[in-house]
Amino acid sequence: MLISGVNLFALALIIHLMLGWSITLAILIAAALVLVYITLGGLTSAIYNGVLQFFIIVAALLPLTLVALHAVGGVNGLITRVKRFKGLGVGTSLGQQYNTAIPHLIGNYLPEGMLGLAVTGMLAAFMAGVAANVTAFNTVVTYDLIQAYFAKDRDSAFYLRAGRLVTIAGPAGRRRHRAGRGPEHHLRLGELTHVIHR
Repeated sequence: MLISGVNLFALALIIHLMLGWSITLAILIAAALVLVYITLGGLTSAIYNGVLQFFIIVAALLPLTLVALHAVGGVNGLITRVKRFKGLGVGTSLGQQYNTAIPHLIGNYLPEGMLGLAVTGMLAAFMAGVAANVTAFNTVVTYDLIQAYFAKDRDSAFYLRAGRLVTIAGPAGRRRHRAGRGPEHHLRLGELTHVIHR
């Protein structure tokens, strides 16, 4: 569920930057949207949406990958740069650069017309992540705990209701964790702000 929270925060951050809503409101609306389609449609809706979101992500990131690869001199240029970074012994700073890589590439390498598609791809990726994690949580609790230990041999309608309740209550019952305020968080926020308001 931790990664689900990270995906939800990232999704809310993009909504906050695009629409100016508070982070709290953006989290609530993004969570409600994902929970509605998972609760009503179950695993089937998560699968269909995941497949659809996959194609949106590929459509957004494939051009970005090709343009950025061309900018560094192709595959050989990329290999040369990676070897140079390894030779410098770069460790933690490379991890921080990874957190800002996609927004940085979008902001620097995509033309204006592709910017919307790229941001849509990021939204789809984070939504798919939240949906997948919540669905996995729901499945594990319903079948591996409730069915196996607490309510054996009940009809399928009971487990369907239990799964829906777990889908809603599980993420809502978690303690809300506010995002860190370290330099890494501000760097990501700055990169996203630059990309969206470009």
